[in-house]
Amino acid sequence: MSWNETIQTRAETHRAEQHRTKRMSILRVAARAFNQNGYYHTSLTQLAAELNVTKPTLYYYVKNKDDILEGILTIAIEQFQAIVTAAERLDTTGLEKVRRFFADYAHLVSDDFGICLILMRINAPEEKFRRPYRNLSRDVFDGLQRMIQSGLDDGSIAPCNPKYMASALIGTLNETVYWHLAEGRDSPQNTAEKFFKVFEQGLTSS
Repeated sequence: MSWNETIQTRAETHRAEQHRTKRMSILRVAARAFNQNGYYHTSLTQLAAELNVTKPTLYYYVKNKDDILEGILTIAIEQFQAIVTAAERLDTTGLEKVRRFFADYAHLVSDDFGICLILMRINAPEEKFRRPYRNLSRDVFDGLQRMIQSGLDDGSIAPCNPKYMASALIGTLNETVYWHLAEGRDSPQNTAEKFFKVFEQGLTSS
């Protein structure tokens, strides 16, 4: 590769990174606005004002409001898939895998992207935005059941029905979103920690 080609490649890489960074900033501000005001009550004009940019500048990084929502949900889904994979790959007991998953999940459902994903299961403007959440829910549910089953197999989790236990845990974790949004409530992380201690008494085999 020639000197000029090397410089050009570096410049292109830098521009691509800048584009990704600025688009990510737009998505995060939008996610926060959707969570607080609702999708329908948030306009691109408002987002541009919040970001202190012009609408033409905004359109350089996103196509429209649907493109913004799709980008938010894509990021959130990837994050949730990653924590399931990370927890399952731990070289530890099933109970510890569930504990790690619980903590990581609580962190995600307190993040702007995670909150938006959870809220959009009902409030999404179109079915195409709700479908990925349902697919993810199934994957997360299945992964958590496998962790619980591994705990049953290694003896770290007391006898229980993995399906019902996974359902109870996920329902509790999703509820932390509303604790986060309600003024004056405890933080999602603290709430999840307290909830898990209650569940742990029933999960632990000893």
